[in-house]
Amino acid sequence: MSDNFPIEMISFTVPLEPKSLQFSGKRLTVRGGQPRFFKTKDAQLYQQLIATLARPHRPKTALSGPLILAVEFVMPRPQRLGKKNPNRQPCWVRPDTDNLIKPLKDSLSAFWVDDSQICVELVKKTYAAIGEDSHIEVCIGKIEL
Repeated sequence: MSDNFPIEMISFTVPLEPKSLQFSGKRLTVRGGQPRFFKTKDAQLYQQLIATLARPHRPKTALSGPLILAVEFVMPRPQRLGKKNPNRQPCWVRPDTDNLIKPLKDSLSAFWVDDSQICVELVKKTYAAIGEDSHIEVCIGKIEL
């Protein structure tokens, strides 16, 4: 691994329960023999809400160059985990992390020029600790060349 590390970091928390496109995402319709994909109203509202909550953390100009995106999706804690271990626990059930990250990246498109700038993507999915609400933790860094 090289010695290149992010120099500019933007970190913030989105106080929403993580949702995936799998449950609230795209639908298909056929018009004039052509398939057309569209986002459901729920998916549009979810992405607009993330964008609104992230707006105070947005840079004045879109970040350029290579970026690192680190995200932790803190899912609601199920009762089956009990009180044995009160800390965050790994979440290995649905939804998949790739279904969680796509609507988030679409919502944060004002932070960068294009999604293709994200060279490193770290995604973590955990259950909330006891007494903790579900949320999304985001960290965006510009990689020094």
